[in-house]
Amino acid sequence: MKKLFVIFAIVSITLASNFNPVKDFPLYGDFPYRKIDVGEEITYVVKYLFISIGEIKLKVTKREITNNDTIYSAIAYIDSYEGLPFVNLHQIYETKFNARQFPIFFRGTIIDKDTTFTEYTFNYKSKHIHILKGSRTKNEIWTDSTANLDREYLDGLSLFYYARMRTAKKLLITHRFL
Repeated sequence: MKKLFVIFAIVSITLASNFNPVKDFPLYGDFPYRKIDVGEEITYVVKYLFISIGEIKLKVTKREITNNDTIYSAIAYIDSYEGLPFVNLHQIYETKFNARQFPIFFRGTIIDKDTTFTEYTFNYKSKHIHILKGSRTKNEIWTDSTANLDREYLDGLSLFYYARMRTAKKLLITHRFL
């Protein structure tokens, strides 16, 4: 099951990296009728067939203004339920994204016997992304590199907020009197 989730995460990031929102979608900042609220929590119960196997909890933790840009911080806790055979998954995703929901920072942590992490720091002005991977348990860095950033990307967590801000329908409520 852990491999299935890792594959899901890789596919999500790959799909997000192949999707060019600037070209493929018109950009509308925050929709006037949609907003991101600090303190907002969403919990999804994950099921396999009819068996509940875990939860994904999302929370917006902070909103701040940095360099005239609104920056949101969010965190996701991905946990399988205790006592299940074949499933033991505990991960934490953290992101900071701008008002258009594009990330400026992402950290994914896999909590296990060897707790590992991957961090991406996006610098759109210099067109670079800094990638850091390693082990917290062993205090090791496996990858510390910088790559060219040719477009805006979405990580697995900011992708959720990006989609959410663009899929809402503005409802027109009318009254009918008999």
